[in-house]
Amino acid sequence: YRFDPAQEYKVKRGDGPIDPATGKGAGEVIDIDVAAGTIDLKRTGGPHPRALIPGKPYGSEPMRSSLLRLADHVIEHGIEGDGPYRAARELILRRRPTILSDVGSGPLAGDEAPLDAAVRIARGLNGTALGIQGPPGTGKTWTAARMIAALVGDGRRVGVTAQSHKVIGNLLEAVSRVAGGTIRIGQRADADDGPADVEGLTVFGDSAGAIGALREGSIDLVGGTSWLWARPDALGAIDVLFVDEAGQFSLANACAVAAAADSIVLLGDPNQLPQVSNGTHPEGAEASALEHLVAGAKTIPPDLGLFLGTTYRMHPDVNAYVSDAFYEGRLETAPRTAAQLLADGPPLGGVGVRYAPLEHGGAGNRSREEADWIARAIESLVGRAWTDSDGRTRPLEVRDILIVAPYNAQVAEIQSTVERRLGTSPNVGTVDKFQGREAPVAIYSMTSSSLDDAPRDFGFLYSGNRLNVAISRAQGLAVLVCEPALL
Repeated sequence: YRFDPAQEYKVKRGDGPIDPATGKGAGEVIDIDVAAGTIDLKRTGGPHPRALIPGKPYGSEPMRSSLLRLADHVIEHGIEGDGPYRAARELILRRRPTILSDVGSGPLAGDEAPLDAAVRIARGLNGTALGIQGPPGTGKTWTAARMIAALVGDGRRVGVTAQSHKVIGNLLEAVSRVAGGTIRIGQRADADDGPADVEGLTVFGDSAGAIGALREGSIDLVGGTSWLWARPDALGAIDVLFVDEAGQFSLANACAVAAAADSIVLLGDPNQLPQVSNGTHPEGAEASALEHLVAGAKTIPPDLGLFLGTTYRMHPDVNAYVSDAFYEGRLETAPRTAAQLLADGPPLGGVGVRYAPLEHGGAGNRSREEADWIARAIESLVGRAWTDSDGRTRPLEVRDILIVAPYNAQVAEIQSTVERRLGTSPNVGTVDKFQGREAPVAIYSMTSSSLDDAPRDFGFLYSGNRLNVAISRAQGLAVLVCEPALL
């Protein structure tokens, strides 16, 4: 099926869009070619759809019911004290985490290395909520995996949740690598959800089976979405629940799933991508779980959680901007990142953050001028000497350059322009495609000629979170391409 690649759309691979003419499912999206404007659908018989709209959201009844049970408990017993739902209540109140042997004041980490502090604190969690903020390249997943391995080693039952099965699977795979196959891992997922690539993984086709295995002790660690942990039979089923990408996980859902655990750990970064989907909430309740915990601060207060303050990704010259702009100057670089170097040369090179002003007019969600400039820049960069953090030098390749754009139409424009000029497909996409990725060079195309030309609102085009994600993909060189009038 063909569509106009200049239009904005929210349908992506793996989705089940709806035919607006019938109100019924139109099939499953197998592939989308943004440059060619084609979409492949896996579908059964019936009339071909002439248009597609995003599928309906999954039912939220389990989460709503869990929140009602939490509310009933608070009405009857108050929000303070021990008993069920304590982790959720502590999260709502933004309390200092309750940790065995904690002195009750000052920074949670003390003078320890962040990883040592994280493992120690995990072992001492006692009916509480702990936030861990992991800026780009700071090893958030590795830290969480070490915490989980230590907890299971102590005989604790652990759960993992996130917005998607993919994110859950990534953390389960990291735990498996850390533990060397000594932890019995399960995941509540269907075959088409893409379960984790873990040797010996137990895949549960139903939620009751996953909860039952935890209670009977035949499994140590289980991953599942909110629909697993918000169930009434999951109440108190585990000791600690890890919520990954908690900067994109709503406060309401975090409170709903926290009922399953004695303590909850929120992993993520509120300064990167915000919640993927939003509903309508009373004031304050629209925040993500980590946004609620930090209460508007750029970094988590040291008495409320842990800040992973060393990035192993960005060269110091890139990190200097990212740290000052988004992390109150608290983010430092590992010494080895200083070895990351790109040979200089026109029109750009070296290391650090560069601004490439480019005058143009009338561009909304597509800028041919910026696409042309980027294609020429890639052509000049390919073949330059790149030295990584281990001191190894090699020629830069097209795949070493990530190009980020705010709109699908500009993604298609850049892709087709680079393919015509260089004869190869570039690594280009919107910001959400590249969160968690890194490369020697990152280029961000702001696309629109002015705010009046921009197809979306001020908050989208000037989002600091999106700029942070785009710039912080770079190991050595980050480039912002835009019409000067935008700045």
